[in-house]
Amino acid sequence: MSFDATPDDSHAQLTRHAIETWSRKVFFVKEGETTPDGELRVDRLTKSAISLTHLPTNSQRVLAKREATTIPTWYAELKLDLADQIPFFVKLGERFSLPIDPDSFFVLSEVSESGAVITPLIGETMSTAPLAIRSTP
Repeated sequence: MSFDATPDDSHAQLTRHAIETWSRKVFFVKEGETTPDGELRVDRLTKSAISLTHLPTNSQRVLAKREATTIPTWYAELKLDLADQIPFFVKLGERFSLPIDPDSFFVLSEVSESGAVITPLIGETMSTAPLAIRSTP
């Protein structure tokens, strides 16, 4: 992510640089606004820096103008142990369904290099019985 410009006194130009799970995207936002993808909120804007909150993790960052900064975004690569299933990516905090059961929904509650916790949704409420999943080599 980089803070590239202030086209006027109230707007900032942010660039999300392309990685495997995100395409390159340019945002124009004002103080107090959230980026259209729902990832970042602008807390404070000056000519030389911008203060952001990464909403999925509630972590705060300050980006100096024209300096790229890495904001970790956790994903899990999931693949069902069934024939002809291809891996798919799920973002931390994201609601998703499985290809074999599109009417049931889950949330990726925690993710790390060694595993993940997936919580079933019952209606719009998260279940109290999360599923711990360990990574496989």
